[in-house]
Amino acid sequence: MLSKIKKRICTISFGKMVEMIKYKAKEYGITVEVVD
Repeated sequence: MLSKIKKRICTISFGKMVEMIKYKAKEYGITVEVVD
């Protein structure tokens, strides 16, 4: 199940994922630092 989700995430634009995570984190008041 988890590997299936991981594969799916990889197909999604990475930049979009980062933006979504940052947006969600902001909602919860969490600061997210993305390191390449």
